[in-house]
Amino acid sequence: MKRRKVTQWFLIVLSAFAVGAWAFGGCSDDDNSHTTADAGDSGITGDAADSGVVGDAGDSGTAGDAADSGPTGPVITKVNPRAIACGQQTIIQIVGNGLEDGSTVTLVNCDSNETIDLGTATLGQDGSLTVTMALLDDCVQRQGLYKVVVTGSDGTIETPCIVHLTANQPPVVTDVSPPFAYAGNPNDGILSDRQVAITGQGFRSTPSVSLASVDDPNKVYECAQVAFISDTSLTAVVPSESGSMAAGQYYVFVTNPDWLTGQWMIDTNNDGNGDASGIFTIESTPPPQIDSIDPARPPGNACPLELEVVGSGFASDSQVVLLMDPTTACPSGSTQLAPGQCALSTSCEDVDNPNNCSGTRLVAQLATCPVKGTYPVRVLNSDGQYDDFYFLQVTESASSHLNDPFVPTGDGMVTGRQRLGAVAGFDASAGTHIYAIGGLDANMNVLSDVETATVSVFGELGPWQVSMQYGSDSEPRVPNTLTRPRQGLSAVRVGRFLYAIGGSSQNTFDDPSSNAVVSALETMEVARIMGYENMPMVGNPSNKGGDGLPPGSWYYRVSSIMTDDGEALPSAEVSIRNTRGVFEVCWMPVAGAQAYNIYRSIGADGRSGT
Repeated sequence: MKRRKVTQWFLIVLSAFAVGAWAFGGCSDDDNSHTTADAGDSGITGDAADSGVVGDAGDSGTAGDAADSGPTGPVITKVNPRAIACGQQTIIQIVGNGLEDGSTVTLVNCDSNETIDLGTATLGQDGSLTVTMALLDDCVQRQGLYKVVVTGSDGTIETPCIVHLTANQPPVVTDVSPPFAYAGNPNDGILSDRQVAITGQGFRSTPSVSLASVDDPNKVYECAQVAFISDTSLTAVVPSESGSMAAGQYYVFVTNPDWLTGQWMIDTNNDGNGDASGIFTIESTPPPQIDSIDPARPPGNACPLELEVVGSGFASDSQVVLLMDPTTACPSGSTQLAPGQCALSTSCEDVDNPNNCSGTRLVAQLATCPVKGTYPVRVLNSDGQYDDFYFLQVTESASSHLNDPFVPTGDGMVTGRQRLGAVAGFDASAGTHIYAIGGLDANMNVLSDVETATVSVFGELGPWQVSMQYGSDSEPRVPNTLTRPRQGLSAVRVGRFLYAIGGSSQNTFDDPSSNAVVSALETMEVARIMGYENMPMVGNPSNKGGDGLPPGSWYYRVSSIMTDDGEALPSAEVSIRNTRGVFEVCWMPVAGAQAYNIYRSIGADGRSGT
């Protein structure tokens, strides 16, 4: 990859998924499926191992007359979920056209022809059928692959063998935060896709996350960049703008690699069980965004005080809310909206004209300071959208100290390192990352590589990984390294640029009696954190038939190779599910790209993000 000098420094490119010469790509190592396409072709044509094709995103389908669109009778287009935990009661949804209320539903084992009668289905307003499968006492014996048979007054229709019965338990989804995203404005130069944190139980690495329209169950959108943090925590990027999601309400589903699916459910009865569908909303108006607060560190005796919140997307009825421990009473003068949410008296005022509200400045009255500690500050708009700022820190004095002791968190780094540079940064979807740069390893070797780990909105640290980037056809995956090894360096992030400053390329633990001379580095290196501007827009793969990949679910991403910056960020993930054959992947060309890389998941078992 090429590097450019900035005065006496080297400009090396960083990707936003992992650092990387210094450029890092956002996909896992996938050497066997890595292909490079010439930019003049915007793709390559080949078998499933190549999986790239000439054409733009609009070429991925075929046009036809209404007369060719398929059969005129009842049709089943989808069954949810595709994997059923037979050890518990499960609601099954059958989506299609021309389905009849009161139809009977039967599962037929594809190996033994043994049947499971599910009874009579109910037709919903969206045209889909729902039927409840009760817990099976002989669940273990009934495991296997099944087809769905629906019988109505016009006869019987059936699916292929697509439903799996298993004794495993599905994931449980208890919260999605924030529960909204902005549909975006294609003319504002900002990608409005939203990273969300998903909590629950039973997540397996790595699940897929999808959103289904409440009004039209045929409209399902796959989330990009799903990150497995633990079996109780995920992050995912909702493709609100890149997926052209319409404003409206959506259900959220998490699907493990074994196809067991859990829907986001809310516990309205406080009995520990979800009893109402959680709703994710795509909004047509932009959400609030907090840039700064002032004061950010008031002493506890400073109240009453005015808290200035600066940003965008505020409204005349916006509220500034302090987020606190739900068991703690709200400070005097504030209003409790919900446990742990304390609304302050708020007005929208411009600096020059307090009687005018341009949506960029709020003034909140903090009549009584809460006890010493750190408190997230939220701006809540009347449409339910909000943004959180971390943190308002109430101190005893101007001195700084920690409120709680350090506790171990997350997994260890890939390589133990001391005297490293460390800094936090953000990716194109507002995800947070920690970069660990250089340092000394356990054998006193000076390091040049970079490791990264994601941080959820709850402060949970994801697994560390070495930043990798496309190198060449002969070395498709190479570490993203500094131009020279450094230890004892300082790392600083300014906007979208990371700086590695000073340090030494020698082991400074040499025995002083040896009179070893250690040279300090006066040089600096800078790396740019990439944005979405060179990410290709990719259409969903289409099946061209024939022999190719085996049956399963396959995920693809495409990245552009730029002349100056090397490999840019990969596209949002697209997938083709429950099929086999030769697949076609099409994308829109990127201005200035000299080639493209196509990445494919390593297995057919639905492993998003691999």
